[in-house]
Amino acid sequence: MKKSYLAAAILVALAPVLLLPTQSSAQTPPAAAAKPANTVRPAIGMPMTAAQNLFRDKKFPEALAKLDEAAAVPMRTPYETYVIERTRSAVAASMADNALLAKSLEAVLATGVTPAEEAPLLVDSLTKTYFRLKDHPKTVEWGLKAVEAGAVGNETRLMLAQSAFLIENFDVAKRHLGLLVEQAEKAGTKPPESQYRLLANIALKQKDNVAYESLIEKLATHYYKKDYLADLLARVYAKPDFPEKLMTDVRRLRFVAGITVDGTEYNTLAELVFRGGFPSEAKKILDEAYAKGMIKADDVERKKFRDNVEREVAEEAKQAARPAGAANKDPNAMLNNGYNFVIQGQAEKGLAMMEQALTNSAIKNPEESKLRLGIAQTIAGQKAKALATFKSVGGPTGLVDLARMWSLYAAQLPTGA
Repeated sequence: MKKSYLAAAILVALAPVLLLPTQSSAQTPPAAAAKPANTVRPAIGMPMTAAQNLFRDKKFPEALAKLDEAAAVPMRTPYETYVIERTRSAVAASMADNALLAKSLEAVLATGVTPAEEAPLLVDSLTKTYFRLKDHPKTVEWGLKAVEAGAVGNETRLMLAQSAFLIENFDVAKRHLGLLVEQAEKAGTKPPESQYRLLANIALKQKDNVAYESLIEKLATHYYKKDYLADLLARVYAKPDFPEKLMTDVRRLRFVAGITVDGTEYNTLAELVFRGGFPSEAKKILDEAYAKGMIKADDVERKKFRDNVEREVAEEAKQAARPAGAANKDPNAMLNNGYNFVIQGQAEKGLAMMEQALTNSAIKNPEESKLRLGIAQTIAGQKAKALATFKSVGGPTGLVDLARMWSLYAAQLPTGA
């Protein structure tokens, strides 16, 4: 175990204790002898002095033996016990003996004569010692005392929260971990991922779904992982009021984010987008599925579907080469055609068409169409524009939530990706 700064502080604070005078009848006037003083009797002082010398020579077991000798003296005053146990705590800290350190620090604090300025330091040290011992009930007990004493720093507060979680005292864990996260956020710094994760676990234990989703969203924002996005996205489309017609865009997000898990999901998405009039997108999805072995090369039914997709892609290419016709006067057809061009790699042309379509008042479902534009901008690598588009999406909660999920994915992409 590395010696902490608190253990080092114990050694520093010990010096004046060891230099205190011993008490003898010849040295102490009768009037003073009747009044308790911060001194030790010679029967204790002599082994204490020997212990001090052995401690300085780093002969720790021998120093402990002398301290045991001092502790064996009967009728010790609280101050004598304080000096013995305070010294023992320094030896224990130097030996990295956490069990002995905890025992001696508790004994010191139990004397009632610990200096006011020293007690908070010892309470804090005791909390950390119990945490190192993995004695989580004791960590919580002394951590709360450290809080009460106004001595708790961020490190100790985190230990308190972690121990409280492990003994299922979720209210204490949430309160103190929440303070750390709130403090960091107010300071404009990013809290550690582990703290967000622990708070999310606490929310799960307390069945606080609102808090859990908020924390996972913060994790996806600050520490993007596709697992965080997958968790959030699943919660979005599991809501009873989520529109079924948006499931294609849910599956699109799972596909581009690398969340799609098996051949069935690839097939489902490919069929949906193909029926929606996007054969090039269906081809892209199928090509990835075959490349990853998600669809077997000898799957006859899938091969028929793939051949059909290939034919439509070829026809689509012929149509694209022809002069613009009536379809490009219909904003809804223009939106779809523009999206197709983006999928085909003609982003500039396709996005211009989609943006023009959205200016037409005859566009159907303008908010859903904005979502489609944001998706196209994401695919085209126009990160800043995509984020602005997703932010502008209004309408039902499900649609806004889905736009936010796409925004979380787009935000972590490199500019121009």
